[in-house]
Amino acid sequence: MIPIVFTGENRTGARSAFDLALKTLDKRWYSIVRLTNNQLSNQQEVQRQLSTAAFFNTNTAYALSYISECKKLVQTALIKAIKSLAKSKTPVVFFEPDIGSSFLKEARKNLWKIVECKPKSRADLAKEIGNLVRSIELSSYDRTSPSTKNVHTSVPRTATTGTSQAIAEQLGEESHRLGTEARKLAKYPDRLTPEVIRDLVPPAKEGKVWGLVDLLFAGKAHASGQLTKRLLASGEQPLLLMHLLYQQFRKLTLFATLKSENPSISRSTLISSAGIPPFTYDRFAFAERNIDLPRLKQLLCSFTDLEYEIKTGEITPEAALALFIAATTL
Repeated sequence: MIPIVFTGENRTGARSAFDLALKTLDKRWYSIVRLTNNQLSNQQEVQRQLSTAAFFNTNTAYALSYISECKKLVQTALIKAIKSLAKSKTPVVFFEPDIGSSFLKEARKNLWKIVECKPKSRADLAKEIGNLVRSIELSSYDRTSPSTKNVHTSVPRTATTGTSQAIAEQLGEESHRLGTEARKLAKYPDRLTPEVIRDLVPPAKEGKVWGLVDLLFAGKAHASGQLTKRLLASGEQPLLLMHLLYQQFRKLTLFATLKSENPSISRSTLISSAGIPPFTYDRFAFAERNIDLPRLKQLLCSFTDLEYEIKTGEITPEAALALFIAATTL
């Protein structure tokens, strides 16, 4: 059975697809052995972990995460072991958030199945918002005009376009909020207009988090903690703050990776490739000198673990945010 690797810039989507694959294996009565990089510290451990369970249970599957964080010799031993498991038709699935890792390159070289989860493009998001608005407006029309339910109607294109643009402007880069805002807008009793949208949908909050980002980029632990407390006290949601912080640290990791691969890379190329606004270049350049690349990759892994623990109820969002901020300032 061909091993499957879930990866991509849409880290949350990749993790969800990975979890769904495990649920499918569980329903097919597989005994799943879950392993992370921390459990595979040497070549002997690879041999032990990937053979013992299979010896006692012929219906075994393996779920491995963050293998790119393992030592090179461990990765080599692991890939060899996985090839043997594949020949015996043993299911093996990976979650690998580092899209530029040497492990992922080896997986491609060995023709393993790579499931790459990409973030929604602006065009896809615009289309999704447009469909949502038309659905809500038609539903609203039916509720407010019972006598016309059996009459073919349509919402003016200009009205729909203006409302869609207003939603896109309010969301900014926070496309993850679309589902939540959609449920709220669907309950609105009257027609949606750009003015109504601006009243109902909170504006993107990236601006509020920049002060916290600057402090974390500079490694100022005490000041970061104090500002976080003030943001939470003012009504900011811990999950949203975590998402916004992750976005900036992911961009910083990409920024640092590009500079590491090509020290002479131009400023304009860095700005476009890392997806950062031009006015933020200096703060990213400062942070790249302040936090080394291995550390950044570890922070992204830590964030993914915390997010998973929130979803499984092992930790509260407030505690996860505090731990993530503490991890960035160690």
